[in-house]
Amino acid sequence: MYENQLSSPVNYSIQLQGTNQYGCSDNANEQITIYPEVEAGFMHDTSGCSVFEVNFHNQSYGAQFFTWNFGDNGTSQDINPSHDFANYTTNDVEYNIEMIASSIYSCSDTAYSSLVVYPSPIASFSVSPLSQTYPSTIVDIDNLSSAGNWNYSWDFGNGTFSDEQNPVSVDYQQWGDYEITLEVYSQHCSDATSLMVEIIPAEPTASFGSSASGCAPFTMKFTNNTQYATSYLWTFGDGFTSTHEEPIHTFYDPGIYNVSLQAIGPGGEDYTQDATIEVFEVPEAYFSVG
Repeated sequence: MYENQLSSPVNYSIQLQGTNQYGCSDNANEQITIYPEVEAGFMHDTSGCSVFEVNFHNQSYGAQFFTWNFGDNGTSQDINPSHDFANYTTNDVEYNIEMIASSIYSCSDTAYSSLVVYPSPIASFSVSPLSQTYPSTIVDIDNLSSAGNWNYSWDFGNGTFSDEQNPVSVDYQQWGDYEITLEVYSQHCSDATSLMVEIIPAEPTASFGSSASGCAPFTMKFTNNTQYATSYLWTFGDGFTSTHEEPIHTFYDPGIYNVSLQAIGPGGEDYTQDATIEVFEVPEAYFSVG
């Protein structure tokens, strides 16, 4: 067997001598050419999630031309090609790869390999409504992720979590902005997506107790019935104010006083003048004894 481990052709001379029974002989000479050996080989990652981008590393020698067949009707003639392998099923898919390496002397060799592409989930969901005003706080959730044998991990952004496929709804109970995140995953692959929901603070509704009357000096504690407020400004109509939630105030002079309340909260402010305080003059008792 003739071999050529060099990078150029090697010529061998072959001689045949024939002799008959009478001692007569003759020689025949022939020259053969052995071209450089071609050996095909390559390396690559063997498994990944769809869409799986694979970079092939050519380890062939003695070849100048390459024909790749990726097993999905895709081909290439690059030395070190890259190729995307997709799997849109719910099961693992195996692709068989073939690479033919050939030289300028028409010598060739073929290398084979395979890889596995795992199905990848596509995480998707919708929420309704995306925005609402307190005290409405319930958000409905619809899981729109791709079909498959997946696991699910929900983070509702308010310290609560779920591993249900369809958690249906979540009650936020307080205003604020919340990010809902869904991760869909399997043993090998995962995908995640997020949406923001908004619970708008309610506008304050300023309200306090009814009108009252009494003799000077008249002291009254005001009952605050306001909703959704965090700070208050009372005006008593006698030149005095208060920022207490439920102030106690004394009216010293007789007269009629219009009391107003300004309530301020995250959702805005409201103003009301709910009460009239009437303070009567105290009669001055006097008599004499003759």
